[in-house]
Amino acid sequence: FLQFSGAIWYPMVYQFPEKMMQALGRKKRENEMARALRYAQQVGASFVIPSAGPPCFLDDDLFDMNDFDRDPTNTFPDQTVFLEYMQEHLHENGRLMIPGSVATFNAGTCTVKHPLPDEQVRAIFTDKRAYLEAYRERQLPLINTIKAGWPRGQVDILSSLRDWFEPLLKMADLTCVGMLIDCGEQAVVIDFQQRKVYPWNNEEWEYCFQIDPALIESSIIRHVEDWVNDLFLSCRFKAQRKGPYNEYVYIFFKGLTPERLQYIEGYYAEQAPEHQFWEVDGYRIQRRCPHLKADLTRFGKIENGVLTCTMHGWQFELATGKCLTSDDRKLFSQRISKEEMVGDGLNGLGSPVGVEEELVVTQDTMAKPQAVKCKHCWYVPSKEAGANKKAE
Repeated sequence: FLQFSGAIWYPMVYQFPEKMMQALGRKKRENEMARALRYAQQVGASFVIPSAGPPCFLDDDLFDMNDFDRDPTNTFPDQTVFLEYMQEHLHENGRLMIPGSVATFNAGTCTVKHPLPDEQVRAIFTDKRAYLEAYRERQLPLINTIKAGWPRGQVDILSSLRDWFEPLLKMADLTCVGMLIDCGEQAVVIDFQQRKVYPWNNEEWEYCFQIDPALIESSIIRHVEDWVNDLFLSCRFKAQRKGPYNEYVYIFFKGLTPERLQYIEGYYAEQAPEHQFWEVDGYRIQRRCPHLKADLTRFGKIENGVLTCTMHGWQFELATGKCLTSDDRKLFSQRISKEEMVGDGLNGLGSPVGVEEELVVTQDTMAKPQAVKCKHCWYVPSKEAGANKKAE
């Protein structure tokens, strides 16, 4: 069972010129089918049943996103398109299933029985517009009821996003752009460089999302921790960007809790070896907690030779690296001499340790964040606000 069709809002929601939109859509459609076929080839699948996708757009606002006529620029090809793609690449082991179909595997064969006569099954795909129009008509009362229940005017969007996002922005070292959320009468800037949320006053932005304020209110009221798989995958927004795609923007919206964001930041930080370790109390230790990758320079607390990650309370013995909370985790911890720490002014990992950058943890104090120069931006966390400036 293989996902082959788009589960993404790109490029449809972007306000690109028509020719550019078609070129991007064509490339996306081709790439997603080629990738799916590679997956099947790599696992040596005996039979392939395309099953995940395409989405079914029934709301009037989104109905035109359906691939009614096998448009080569539409990123939502259906099962029959992918099965033909497989045949074109000399793979005859694809099988079509719809809801209610039953597949029987026996002695290297796969037979499928559908809940409808074959001609009716074919009509779903050959006359897709009529099929979806009838489906939309049946679902319209439910759709209208759901949309009528969207909250409007129940939430102060600016103050709510400020209270929710600003503590997260202070942790988001890898996400550094100016982002505008345009909710009509309310336009809110999420500034990753200053780590602030404030009303828009014609400042420059790198990403702009135009979203119905009711959807923002709903996300706030429900405290949705992953906007990517909730709001963005609904395709109910318009987007603009200046420059290339920045995955960190959307990744931030997948991690709207401290725990989620710390895991995400930890994953990306581990791709840069110079930020994997830090020095404290005479030890060189890994920067990210072995549990869920919380940044120990921010959430670490040391007392009597035991490091506690205050994100979830996990504890580690510095002398041995042994986890005192679970038997299946271990902290990298290495004793270092004073000569090595002072030495030539380096921390032993190739980066200088200055007064403001030195990581200090004592009893009853939290680790001070290490200054990190992100390759994606100019922002350097510092005690002094004046230290933030754009590098040439």
